[in-house]
Amino acid sequence: MTNNEIKIEEQIASTITNLADAVEALLKGPLNRKALLVLLAHSTKLPQKQVSDVLIAIQDLRKDYLK
Repeated sequence: MTNNEIKIEEQIASTITNLADAVEALLKGPLNRKALLVLLAHSTKLPQKQVSDVLIAIQDLRKDYLK
């Protein structure tokens, strides 16, 4: 693996960690999960179930893809 490939892997790992941390912070913020789902579903025009699935998937990125 080249140095460039290693740097790219490190950047991806850092981005995954930052994204998962941001979603966890959002879910621990002043809005409860239900309120957050309603607002995001309304903004995206997606069903709340899909929004919930995406939030869960983002939280799981770290354990699914980082060792």
